[in-house]
Amino acid sequence: MNNLKRLLFAVILLSFTCSIDFFSCDEAKNDDYTKAGINTPTNDYQVAVQIYSLGGMVGCTAASIEQSGEAITDAEIIINNATVVCDTSSEFSPMYVDTSSEISYLEHTEYEMEVRHNGETIATGKSIMPSTPVITSPTSPYSHQLNKSLTVKWETVQDATAIEFNICNDFDEDEHEIDTLLSPLKTSFTVPASFFDTEGEYYIEIVAYNGINYDTDYSKYVDNEGNITKSINMKGAAGEFIVMNFYPISDDGFIVNIGSLKKPTQFTKSKKSYKEIRQERLQQRMDRFGF
Repeated sequence: MNNLKRLLFAVILLSFTCSIDFFSCDEAKNDDYTKAGINTPTNDYQVAVQIYSLGGMVGCTAASIEQSGEAITDAEIIINNATVVCDTSSEFSPMYVDTSSEISYLEHTEYEMEVRHNGETIATGKSIMPSTPVITSPTSPYSHQLNKSLTVKWETVQDATAIEFNICNDFDEDEHEIDTLLSPLKTSFTVPASFFDTEGEYYIEIVAYNGINYDTDYSKYVDNEGNITKSINMKGAAGEFIVMNFYPISDDGFIVNIGSLKKPTQFTKSKKSYKEIRQERLQQRMDRFGF
């Protein structure tokens, strides 16, 4: 199951053009989504369903299903009356990916998920797309001094159970990052001065989650083989149902330039683009949460 779920991130990166919504969405406040439940599984299936959005515009749904360690390719995943089936011809097979564009990825979209196999319901869950954690201060690209703290602020996020703050560089021999889960009520994070000890480009990313709690240690719900032993934000099968909204939207990323150089193009230490770094972060995200 662990290997299957890691492939979900590559699928998402290639599939963010699956659905683009250009319509506004009324704000929704639903107390049912303020805490992600942790339940005891009632069958021997493993299900991972993840819904991603970039700023409530571009999105994709991906999933994997196993039973007793064997991949299941003939199940159905129903999300808001849209059916997601397994594409066995894909290089990522066996993966369930939304290719119909029938699922909305707008902010505040509510999701009802049901997984069926052999005529039986094996998993159900509810979630919602959080609002976008748009950074309001500083602006990108931002020039900043070496060895000086930086406070990053973002808009209040609605319908989230956790916020992830990430800042990183890619200086090869000097790569380092801060990656932390915060309360969904938080609207700022101060990066300590000691973090900015090297000149170059630093990338900031903020993710709003519904389906994981910022104050829960999920590693205790994973066995030695990397399988989830609880039903995270769903009922029935072991696994998880998670919704994420990423910021920034652009592949250029949110850049903080550290040091005396003024133009981002003058920095030579950052070897990877933000798009490449984001792909690595997506692939590592499950390990961070113990999934």
